[in-house]
Amino acid sequence: PLSGCTPLPLAPSALLRIANQRGVMVSILDLAVLLDLPSTTQTTEGYVLYVRTHPVLGLRIDSILDMVYLADSDIMAGPQAIYLKGLFGEIQVLDFAGLNQHPLLDKISLQTHQAQE
Repeated sequence: PLSGCTPLPLAPSALLRIANQRGVMVSILDLAVLLDLPSTTQTTEGYVLYVRTHPVLGLRIDSILDMVYLADSDIMAGPQAIYLKGLFGEIQVLDFAGLNQHPLLDKISLQTHQAQE
């Protein structure tokens, strides 16, 4: 749950909190803000999905309905966006490496990230 993370007052809207994940400081980002979507819960609620990118990111999510393992051949071309890998039917498949390069993240520069690299 998000409640175990430390809030960051005056931080950009996409950067909600930080967390200590096995001795590594991880930025917790609001996925709804990054994707320019309305959030269905308050930013103090929800869950953290840790993503194994470099640096490691935590994403605040409202919920997980299902997890599906997809082969690259299952993913069809979709709208061009830095964070989208493609489509699986009508479901948008996130590209976590692309999400790590989201323009909003350029504004977020934490020493903890720089120390990890």
